[in-house]
Amino acid sequence: EHNFSGALATWKDIKLQELQKTLDAQGIEIVDNQKESVLGRKQLADRTKGSYAYVILHSVILNLL
Repeated sequence: EHNFSGALATWKDIKLQELQKTLDAQGIEIVDNQKESVLGRKQLADRTKGSYAYVILHSVILNLL
């Protein structure tokens, strides 16, 4: 019985509900940051796509001259 009461006291000290709330909030923040990162990379890719094609075309033209 002593082991059980010690385990119960430790369990209460962990404050599982508070820990769970904190971890849930952190998980949501991580997912939001990942979404923003993906959108940022996509926007960057869209913006540089035309520039990259221009550089390649310009290089090809210069090599033909």
